[in-house]
Amino acid sequence: MTRADIIIAGAGISGLLLGYELSKYLSILILEKQEEKPQTKYWVTLNNIDIDSNIKEFVDVQFDSMEFISHEFEKYSLKGDYLLWDTDKLCEYLKTFIRNNNGKILYNHRVYSKSIKESYIEVFANATSFKSQILIDCMGYYSPIVHTHHMAKILGYHYLYGKTLKLKQNINPVCLANVMLQKQAAYLEIFPDSKQGAHVTIIKPISKLQSLNHLKEEFNFIISKSAYSKYFEDDQDKQLPLGGVVPVGLIRKKALNRVFLYGESAQHNPAATGTCLSRLFKNYKKVAAHLVDKINQQDFSAKSLSSLPSDYNRLSSNFQINLFKEMLSWNSVKFSKFLKMLDCLPNESVNDFLFDEIKLSHFADINTVLKLLRSGQYLWIKPFLKSLS
Repeated sequence: MTRADIIIAGAGISGLLLGYELSKYLSILILEKQEEKPQTKYWVTLNNIDIDSNIKEFVDVQFDSMEFISHEFEKYSLKGDYLLWDTDKLCEYLKTFIRNNNGKILYNHRVYSKSIKESYIEVFANATSFKSQILIDCMGYYSPIVHTHHMAKILGYHYLYGKTLKLKQNINPVCLANVMLQKQAAYLEIFPDSKQGAHVTIIKPISKLQSLNHLKEEFNFIISKSAYSKYFEDDQDKQLPLGGVVPVGLIRKKALNRVFLYGESAQHNPAATGTCLSRLFKNYKKVAAHLVDKINQQDFSAKSLSSLPSDYNRLSSNFQINLFKEMLSWNSVKFSKFLKMLDCLPNESVNDFLFDEIKLSHFADINTVLKLLRSGQYLWIKPFLKSLS
């Protein structure tokens, strides 16, 4: 039976980042059900994060604005100091660091069960069992542990489909563009990289699982025949697709005895799907220190493992969730009103909404509130009032 101080289930960015930090102090084993392959996600953060300088080497592009665009091509430009990360180089660095610290990453190993013993946890993957003091579940909402123990409530999903395409001409970064007039709005993200290309993804918030085929058709139309087609070289289907299905939900339990939940399942931001890395950068060192402390204390109860304070206040979490629920019914007209609302807000408030947390002070600024009300912008009122209850 293979042993390690900590087993991490899932070799996505959350598992690798936490494994990177923990491997400095403990023996680490990461189990991943998929084969090792290039990443299918990209991430954007603000340039205000406190991380190791060697990690910051994997920033691909720095930019100072990004656009929100309606179906009528009305634009709202958000200002800030933003970083687009080189996903593949970052993940390769994290994997190399873990292995150099005698950590192991086993691909094609699907975690499907566990057994809690008095002095360890036994984890079953494929035909092998593994032994550790703590299991960190980074498998997200599809985790069998999350489902079996009712650790999360699924509220809906982001459906994503896209590719990294070569550019014919320069284009400004686009956070959300509602390209097509629709009863249920879908949104395009475009983030140019340093290689004369751009990560291009269409996103649709939905309440129930459904086929992705319609999203692929919409994407192909947008990049080949719409007004946006002038920016992109012809796609010969050589590029690996970006995206997938990203659940949005509420965490009910942070931990079980000897099991700690961590990762992208904590991402509940309804406005963007590439901002998860901001939250992970904010807390991965604190989470690692918490887990090292529990191992030193030999305290693995669910209560003890869950004792780490939340990174975000309750108002912020509730507002994000309630706004996501509202977005499920937005059509193109509602999104246009959303852009008008953003135009009434300070850049700092919008950036906090996208990348950090919302505080009561964001809603208490009298000048901003008066500006919203005078402009007839009421989209924020319903999710805000629900968040206070």
